[in-house]
Amino acid sequence: MTGSELTIVIALVLIAALAVGIVLGLIAARLNRAPPPEPPSEDSLLGRVQIAEAARAEAEEKLREMEEHHQRALAERQAEFDRLMKQKEAELRATMDGLGAARRSLEELQAERAGLIAELQHRVKPVSEG
Repeated sequence: MTGSELTIVIALVLIAALAVGIVLGLIAARLNRAPPPEPPSEDSLLGRVQIAEAARAEAEEKLREMEEHHQRALAERQAEFDRLMKQKEAELRATMDGLGAARRSLEELQAERAGLIAELQHRVKPVSEG
């Protein structure tokens, strides 16, 4: 037997061993396959449905509680905002009233000043003319 014939024989033996290994692996997998799961019974389905309904009811209750809490918080914030707005409006009215009084006082003082200047000019002119 030559070297090339020996190589071909060894390759064929290895290919045959690989094929036998694959076939035996498939047979072992079929024999060891797990049985299909049993379909769930009505009792377990009903139990799951009841659990889901209870969870939904609990979630709805939590949602209602959260909505009520947020509504109360919103009402409190709105009341606080209204109170602050009224306070600022009162402060603004007081400031505007003070500004108006200061403006009237300034006008009175300017009128008095103009009168005093006119009186002084009237008194100074006759003295310098004479």
